[in-house]
Amino acid sequence: MPLLKKRRSVLFLLFFLAIAFTLTLLYSNQGFFHLKRLEAEKIKLESANQDIKQENKLLLEKIERIKNDPKYIEDVARKKLGLVRPDEMIYKLEKDPETASKKINSTNP
Repeated sequence: MPLLKKRRSVLFLLFFLAIAFTLTLLYSNQGFFHLKRLEAEKIKLESANQDIKQENKLLLEKIERIKNDPKYIEDVARKKLGLVRPDEMIYKLEKDPETASKKINSTNP
């Protein structure tokens, strides 16, 4: 009988240690779930890194165009600053035809 009790105690202790070991492997700072979180974060950071590299490439191309392409500089000046050549006329059209016709009718007596 005491041998059976001892065996049960040893089995219970081994079972408890196995559960504790498993929980430690899964939930500790170096555990499985922590590893999965780190892998997901790594993938996210690599993706963000690729996006930033692509943006840098586009910005470098834009810098080169600004340095070497007078036509590009002219286009930017026209679009962003509204610059025009002395011999050009600018026509501004209303987007909404109904608003434009009301303005025309209100100016005519």
